[in-house]
Amino acid sequence: MKRRKAIQSLCAALGYTLTPGTVTGLLLSCEAKKSEPFWEPMFFEQKDANLVAQLGEAFLPRTQTPGAKDVGAHIFVDVFMGKVSGSEDQELFRKGVKALRSKFEKITQKPIIDGGTMDYSKVLHTLYGVPKDKQPTITQLLDGGVPEGKEEKENFYTYSFLRIFKKILMMGYYASKEIGENVLSYLPVPGDYEGCIPVESVGRAWSIT
Repeated sequence: MKRRKAIQSLCAALGYTLTPGTVTGLLLSCEAKKSEPFWEPMFFEQKDANLVAQLGEAFLPRTQTPGAKDVGAHIFVDVFMGKVSGSEDQELFRKGVKALRSKFEKITQKPIIDGGTMDYSKVLHTLYGVPKDKQPTITQLLDGGVPEGKEEKENFYTYSFLRIFKKILMMGYYASKEIGENVLSYLPVPGDYEGCIPVESVGRAWSIT
């Protein structure tokens, strides 16, 4: 399956319908922006460029495999939000970024402009490390619409933003050429067909590139 087909399928799961031309445009935009020495966001404000990049890397850090920043997955999020997302999701993202900034400074006790990789990892660990007995409360909050209370509203926008951000980030990461061809098992289509083979012989997950 080619990358554009994979992105179309993943977008459909998020409630979006994309034409092949739009998907191609997304991928080309990301490749072009990734090669620029100074990244200028399309959707996010310039002041949030570092936040988006650091947050993406906190979700998908560089290990034995490339991190989110290495393949431009954070740029994919920006391009996706600018070219694909509707006005409601865009507004949710803007409010989510603002709420996350507030959460960041409360958790780290430092201005977000001074935040580094470890700080963003700490923030995610804190926000996702909710005790099991309180997890249903977060789920109910996200399913119940925008609440009235100030703290509840901040939690709603923070978790709503992170939930969508992570999905789009993962989409961009696994649809990237570098991950698709150099990290995942890759076989150009059309390839050989083997209809009956042992599961253990499959090896790594297959690329959608």
